[in-house]
Amino acid sequence: MSKKVRPLLTDKSTLTPFSHLAFLFVLCALLFFLGLGTLGLTDRDEGSNAEAAREMVASGDWITPTLNGAPRFAKPIFLYWLISGSYRAFGVSEFAARLPSALFGTLLVLMQYAFATRLLGPTVGFRAALMLLLNFEVMTIGRMVLTDMVLVFFTTFSIFSFFLAMQGEGRAKRWYWGFYLGMALATLTKGPIGVLVPLLAVLPYLLLTRRWREVARECRLLPGTVVLLLIAAPWYAAMVLLHGAGYAESARGDTLTRFFSAIGGHGGTILFYIPILFLGFFPWSGFLPAALVQTLRGTSAARLSTAAGTLPSAHPPGGQRIGEGGTHTGRGGRADPLPAHPGAGCEDGEAGGNLQLLCAIWVLGVFIFFTLTSTRLPHYIAPLFPPAALLVATSWDRSLSAKGGRAGAVSLWLTLGLGSLLGLALVGMDWAYQRFNAQIVEEFPLAAQVDPGWAPTAIGFLILGGTGLFGYAALTAGRASLSFGIAAGLMVGIGLVIITVALPRFNQYFIEPPQVLAARAGQALDPHEVFIAYGRPQPSLLFYAKRRCTPTVPCIAMIKVGEEDKMRPLLEGTGQVLILTQERLRSRLPTPASDYPIYMREDGYVLLAKRPTF
Repeated sequence: MSKKVRPLLTDKSTLTPFSHLAFLFVLCALLFFLGLGTLGLTDRDEGSNAEAAREMVASGDWITPTLNGAPRFAKPIFLYWLISGSYRAFGVSEFAARLPSALFGTLLVLMQYAFATRLLGPTVGFRAALMLLLNFEVMTIGRMVLTDMVLVFFTTFSIFSFFLAMQGEGRAKRWYWGFYLGMALATLTKGPIGVLVPLLAVLPYLLLTRRWREVARECRLLPGTVVLLLIAAPWYAAMVLLHGAGYAESARGDTLTRFFSAIGGHGGTILFYIPILFLGFFPWSGFLPAALVQTLRGTSAARLSTAAGTLPSAHPPGGQRIGEGGTHTGRGGRADPLPAHPGAGCEDGEAGGNLQLLCAIWVLGVFIFFTLTSTRLPHYIAPLFPPAALLVATSWDRSLSAKGGRAGAVSLWLTLGLGSLLGLALVGMDWAYQRFNAQIVEEFPLAAQVDPGWAPTAIGFLILGGTGLFGYAALTAGRASLSFGIAAGLMVGIGLVIITVALPRFNQYFIEPPQVLAARAGQALDPHEVFIAYGRPQPSLLFYAKRRCTPTVPCIAMIKVGEEDKMRPLLEGTGQVLILTQERLRSRLPTPASDYPIYMREDGYVLLAKRPTF
């Protein structure tokens, strides 16, 4: 018979799972979909991904992604397929380009709730889902044209499937197919990292729990690997057949080279991800270190107890039940060397402890791996956010009660400190903006005329006020639910202010001006005429110009400062030439381009025309 996995915790929530799901869906709609298309595409990743999908639709080539008419080997195909499908359904726009990330972000939050509710009950499941949604990192990547949200969904689905299959019996073992399916689609989304992330969680877990022989017998390794290859390999094989060693070398460079050397200037020190994690997972990040330490410490203590041949009774001294730490007898009389979830019942304590340990290994594995790589970007550690939210959610009540002890106090004060620092930094942003205005103007000309406005200050005071209320509820009232509600409400408020006030202002002054000129140039030029973008490479300009590339003329000739010699051949001939650049860079253009008249001007950017009339 099939063994159903029952909730590990006794749950007294008055809300039904349907109410939880409806609330989560509404929040996702607000934080992922509200104003999704109002911000222009940012550079470089958003612009590159959105344009590659646009060129795919325009060319009808569904195998080889291109950017500016040249093959783009940097990313696998799946995200481009998703965006292309969105373009087909809704037209080419910023909203359609970002729609897959928003959809997969919503699915990720709902999947987190379903998984955690099945194992831990609806209250913990609801908290775990909200913690996953309500942090800066997830709210950001769920609104961007990046591979990361899709990758996180599939790697999380893979690991969740593995756990359900391993803990279940009978038909539940079918979840192992989900383990392989998730890795296959993650590999089609972002390459080998789609397999590596699940293995970083699963393999150390199996070694620590000594269950690798058991799982090896039941996990359908050979047929599962075949399924993985049948799904992921055909596209890679097609690319090798079409492009030969060029693609293979590029793919190898984009994986191995990324590990050993910084690509695109995205380096940073080995400490890079510590502030990223604390700020990106705020306001829950302050409770994550204690949750990790307590899980691993409980595991070590339980293993020592097992090695000594002692097992705690069902009701240890002090009233601690099995499921609140220690070991108990699992399947077949085997001593389970894992700490169970606090508050779990005796019968299901093993699964609760296993889940916590898996999540701890998952968080640490992803964090350590990307810390050791040489190329570092904030969104690379996004795959650890689902297990981090699960860990903090399971320990939330204990951390904010007398049982939390020193670890709970440290977590609370760490959170209050982070909130205070972040709030004060935002309140002082106006001063910093004026202090470093000269450096900002070099990159964004209109910054000299821009006042950041009240949004950063408002967000800063919102964080300070929310942090104060959170601290009062936790220290005075000692109510975990009230504290959680305040923290969650704080993040919803911050998200809505950013979406409705800060982003439109940022877009108006820092994103939109060159894109307006690129769109006008794309409308004015014939396919054989030349469009040059001079300065910092901005792939988003390709998206707005919407030009059809030819074998001899790229959509846009992107020429950096210092590479002016590459521009001279493009200026020859009698055809029209348009040059988009910052007004301050006009004097650095080679002759005769520097003498071209201004065809259009837009907030610090100019569009120069070889012939002033069309």
